[in-house]
Formats: sequence, C-alpha cells, structure tokens
Amino acid sequence: MVMRHTAIFRGWRLLALLALLVTGLVSAVLPRGSVQAETSGTLTGQVLTSPFEITAADCNPDGISTFGFRSEGYAYGYYTGSYVETGTLTFGPQTIPVPESVQPPNGQYNFAFDAGPLLTFEATFTITAQHYDPVANSFEAATITGTKRLITSPTAIAACGSAYDKPGYNGGFATFLSQPETLVSFEATIQTPEETFTEQGIAKSSLSALGRTGFLGRHPESTLFESFLTSTRTVGPATLTLSPAAAVNPVGTSHTVTATALNALGQPVQGVTVRFAVSGSTTASGSCTTDANGQCAFTYQGPQLPGADLITAYADTDNDNAFDAGEPVGEATKAWVLPTTTPGQVTGGGQIAATGGLESVTFGFNAQSTANGLKGNCTVIDQATDTKIKCLDVTSLVQAGTHATFFGRAEVNGVPTTYRIDVDDLAEPGKGRDTFKIQTASGYSAGGVLTQGNIQIHKP
Repeated sequence: MVMRHTAIFRGWRLLALLALLVTGLVSAVLPRGSVQAETSGTLTGQVLTSPFEITAADCNPDGISTFGFRSEGYAYGYYTGSYVETGTLTFGPQTIPVPESVQPPNGQYNFAFDAGPLLTFEATFTITAQHYDPVANSFEAATITGTKRLITSPTAIAACGSAYDKPGYNGGFATFLSQPETLVSFEATIQTPEETFTEQGIAKSSLSALGRTGFLGRHPESTLFESFLTSTRTVGPATLTLSPAAAVNPVGTSHTVTATALNALGQPVQGVTVRFAVSGSTTASGSCTTDANGQCAFTYQGPQLPGADLITAYADTDNDNAFDAGEPVGEATKAWVLPTTTPGQVTGGGQIAATGGLESVTFGFNAQSTANGLKGNCTVIDQATDTKIKCLDVTSLVQAGTHATFFGRAEVNGVPTTYRIDVDDLAEPGKGRDTFKIQTASGYSAGGVLTQGNIQIHKP
C-alpha cells in the first residue's frame, strides 16, 4: 500500500521518519559559545547550528518525497552572529534499509522503515555577523549570502513514513538522520566595510529532529548543524580605473588603454576579466585579464576622420559577460584629430571604377601646403550613386614618399560634411597603378586603382 502525505499530513498522527545525508557527520553538535578552528577572513571552520522547522512535506515512500526546511539561529567562527537558511530536499523511492547505527539512541524512536537515495539538496543562506578587525582594533559588520547544493554520493539516504499502526508506539514522531560521506558545495559572497569577495568550497550539513503528527514548524528537539570545511577565497575588485583618462591622437592610428583593478585596501587584484566598449566616432569592444599588478591593456583602431570616443569598462567579477550591480566601472575619453601638416603639394585627376564596375567615379583635386598656409579643392562625381562632392578647402596635408593624405570641409550634394582623400603616386602615367580614395563624415566612400588619369605628388 502506498502512503502519501502532503501539506500538514492531514489524517496522520505520525509525521514521518525522514533520514537525510548531507556530508560526513561530526561527532557532536557544537555547544553554544564555542568556536571552531578558523582561517582569518574566510568561511573555513564556520559553523551554523540551531533548531529548524519543516516548511513543506510531501511523503511518498514508494515514489519521490519532497521536504522543505528553514533554520534561524547561531553562527560561530570568524564571522560570529546569526544566520537564516532555507532549503528543499528530494529523495526516494525507499528501498534501502536504514542502518541501525544512524538511528536515534532512544529505542522508542527507532523505526523499521527503508530509506531512499537523496536526489537533491538545495539551500540558500544569509549570515549577519560581526568580525574583529585587528588593523582597526574594532568589530565590524559583515554580511554573507550564498547557496548550497548536494554533491552526488551513493551513501546519501532519506526516509519518511507512518508508524501509526505499529504496536508499541505512543503517537507518532519524525526524525532526520544522516549517512556519512556526503558533502555539499557552496558559493558565497562576503561583504565587509573594506571589501567584497566570493568564496567557493565544500561544507557538511546534518539535520536531526523529533516531532509529532502534523508538526509543520519548529521541532522541539530539532538541530541543524553545518560546518564549512574548505574554501577558495576570491577577493573582488573595489575600483577600476582606465589610463590615460583622456588622450588625443591623430586619426588613423590605434589607441591603448590600461585598466587597473584594486580591492578596497588598494591592493591589485589578479585574474579579473575586464570588458571594454567604445562608442562615438568608433565602435569597438574587447576584453583582457588582469595580471599580478592588477593591470591589463586593450587596444583598438581609431577612425579615419576626426571625432571623439567614450571608452567604458567594467570588472566582470562573475564572468557572466554582463554588467551586474556592484561590479566596478571605469571610463576614459579619446579625441581623434587631424595629423600635423607637412610641406608639399599633390595634384591629380582621372577615373576609378564605381561599385560593381558598371559606372565610373570621376575626380580632380589640388592640395598644397606652404609657408603661407594650406589651400586646395576637389570635385568628385559618382555616376552610379548620382553623388557630387565639392571640396571647399584643405585643413591638413601629410605627404610621405609616394603617399599623401589631405583633409578638409566639403559638400555632398549640397550638404556640408568633412572629407579625407588618400592617394598613391606609383607610376607615370598613373593608369593601372596610381590609387585614389575618398571618404566623408556623412558616410560616402569610394576608392580604387585609376582606370584613367594620373596622380602626382610634388616634392616640397
């Protein structure tokens, strides 16, 4: 006969026999006021112990049973204070004999129920504590929040059932028992006035309780005991700065920013993933990982025309590739300006093939830089897109060997914009060798090898 109990076990005078294994049991519950051996600043050696209550119960010995619990009480160790933990476990079906060695010592509570494998154990916890800071010579607040999950083990068992009809029992009772060698993993975030860091590790937990039928709530003889065995501490960064905070570079070059991650004590944090985003005249993104100095660098290519960028970065402390509240952020700005003008003169005219090669782009230009200043103009007609560009002036000219670049103001079909023209003088005549390229801030661009005409870069 299948026995199934839900909610508060209506109609049952026996709550159940429930055995739960969550880690290797310690030999005894830690007395109030005592403190386990501790490692300063970590959860290793931390102990949580107090009564608990059953918050939900669905007992099905022939299938899957589910129990919920909540415990609120004492936390001992480096972080001494109070805790709250809630959790849920599932187990079954119950086909494993419960070892007599793990049953309660008082014979009236020993039930001949079989147990089932523990399938899941999940819990969340919060510790509100005080810890002594030897540097400040004072007690400071700390808040620890985290989760726990079962580490699979064939020795984890649990059981529930009714002994209402069993002879010799005066009423019904419930008991939680544990089978050794099963552990839980934990992840926690620890916040103190000086720093925030995360820990991962292994803990052990046991629950034991006695209670009568329908006693959802705190059991008068219940105990939750948990001990944190090992942990790996990861100190998160408190600040992230970008250097240089502001910079100016010529267009067409690259820019490098260096991120520095420090914790609340001003110490470098290694192994932090820093994610960058660039917006403005350039759109770029990337990431780097901090070294022993808490630093890493990010480089991106600048635009071909003058403009400005905002560079933002954040320390992705949980490596989820998304910005989360509490992750430190850094910012920097970048200005892209015209290059320094050199003396020289460049002239040219001809044609290049338009997109698709069906039409042509016709051009003519003259740009000159002398001791008296800069001057120049251009005309570009793109038959394929019905675009006419008129260069109004020259604001910068850079001449180096067979290559020249000049900038200025222009109109594209009568709409004001700025332009950049790059040319190469590679042969005389230039057909099939020389190159011409134009791009504007309004988005137009065309370029290629000359199909007609010639480019001439004149010596200063």
